[in-house]
Amino acid sequence: MKLAAFALIGALGIVATAAVAQTALTQIAPTQIAPGQAPPAFSSLLALIEAQGYRIIEAEATGRWFEVEAITADGRRVELYADANTGQIVQEEPYD
Repeated sequence: MKLAAFALIGALGIVATAAVAQTALTQIAPTQIAPGQAPPAFSSLLALIEAQGYRIIEAEATGRWFEVEAITADGRRVELYADANTGQIVQEEPYD
């Protein structure tokens, strides 16, 4: 019984996380980050990437950009470069 309750709670958490990430994806755009405004949290930006269908393997912040190793929805391993202020992917290339 306890195991079923934990499974249900976990499933609800996953659904809620996906819903929040999808909502954030539609709300954060490059034009909405004002100069001097603090950028979104790193974890929020990664949630935006995941909401676009990527499975993140590793991520690293490098100043204004962050680099993400990820798996695409069709199973390709790629390296993404995204803007650290908006989460917008600016480049995707095959992983070496």
